[in-house]
Amino acid sequence: VVGVLFVVVGVLFVGVGVLFANTAGNRMTVLLKALLTKVPELLPLLYNLLNTHFTAAFAAAQSGAADMARDHATCVEAVLRAMQAYADWAPVPALHQHGLIDACSHLLGSVEFRLLACDFLKQVASRKRMNDDGDTFDAAMHHLVNGLINCASNLLSCSVDPDSNEMDFFRKFTEAMAAYGSQHLRSAGPSTNVFLDQLVVLTQHDNIDVCAQTVPSWIALLREMSLAAEGRKSSTGTTLPAGNVLPAGIQEKLLQMAGVKMTTLGDRGAGVLGADCDSDPPAGYDSTESFIDSWVVLR
Repeated sequence: VVGVLFVVVGVLFVGVGVLFANTAGNRMTVLLKALLTKVPELLPLLYNLLNTHFTAAFAAAQSGAADMARDHATCVEAVLRAMQAYADWAPVPALHQHGLIDACSHLLGSVEFRLLACDFLKQVASRKRMNDDGDTFDAAMHHLVNGLINCASNLLSCSVDPDSNEMDFFRKFTEAMAAYGSQHLRSAGPSTNVFLDQLVVLTQHDNIDVCAQTVPSWIALLREMSLAAEGRKSSTGTTLPAGNVLPAGIQEKLLQMAGVKMTTLGDRGAGVLGADCDSDPPAGYDSTESFIDSWVVLR
């Protein structure tokens, strides 16, 4: 049964991708309308498959049935990949209503599935808010950011080995945080200050790639605040908190951090550029060249 479900879910994922890749213009509009009619059936199916096989994988692992646990885990991964095929176009309120956003927020705490869950949340966080999107869209994004905040609270309290798989997740998670911050900050509501404080901590991170992921988000937010102050309307889709201003103290933190970063980046870059060719690359980088590429772009 597990094998059959794996094939079915794979078809759901690959099939949608192939249809999009080979359809354009008016035919794409027709295809989307047809797919949208199936969303109320497909999304509950994906959620139920995810819940069933995650629960079964956990139970099998607890009982020592390693092969069965692996089979169910494979199905969970297949469902998460299938969900990514819907994250870019299925209505965001529906993704929330049918539990997919909350499920992936929960899976951020699972070492085995967190990368795929984070990919899904990042895709949803990257969705633009359209003029006809209402309160249900904002409610879905509010649930999404609360999931990110909960994960960040745990993630930022631990030290991370720069060369570990943990750092891969750290980078991907930061991308999701930055994607949300770039476009949907208004929907964070009472959680706005906590989210921004966490984004500041990520920007202060010693790893250049982690820090760099947050910069476009800050640029977008500061640009929007400048436009709002001038009475001009933005067309980028970025939303600021109520009043179109960032919370007190955030700009000061950013300015202070920029000064520190410029100094430390200069010191680190000078150290690497002046090092012998045979020296080891900085922690977290495969080569000195890859570090220098990231260093130049961020600086």
